[in-house]
Amino acid sequence: MLGNSKHTFTLTATQWFASRFNVAFDMSAVSDYTTTLFGLDFSSRPFTFDGPTKADVVFHYEHPLSDQRSLEFYTKVENILNQQAYEDGFIGPRAWAVAGFRLKY
Repeated sequence: MLGNSKHTFTLTATQWFASRFNVAFDMSAVSDYTTTLFGLDFSSRPFTFDGPTKADVVFHYEHPLSDQRSLEFYTKVENILNQQAYEDGFIGPRAWAVAGFRLKY
């Protein structure tokens, strides 16, 4: 089937360093895949792309404000291996990050 890899591997691990702080790691790797650049147009030439290996990491800390309220801080780094990946023939993003906070009540 076009666009599907024959082999897929995923790994997820979470490590708690304290009751309020943890780090999560998520990685996926797929084998090469073949697709056309214009969807399921079978008259166009098929292209084979390297299967991407993508690893992400999330840092999470929860700071208590009271018995019922807390403030969560997090940072997520996508593609920490900085791999050049293709998504349906288009170049995907390299490493990037997002951070934020959330008030829990």
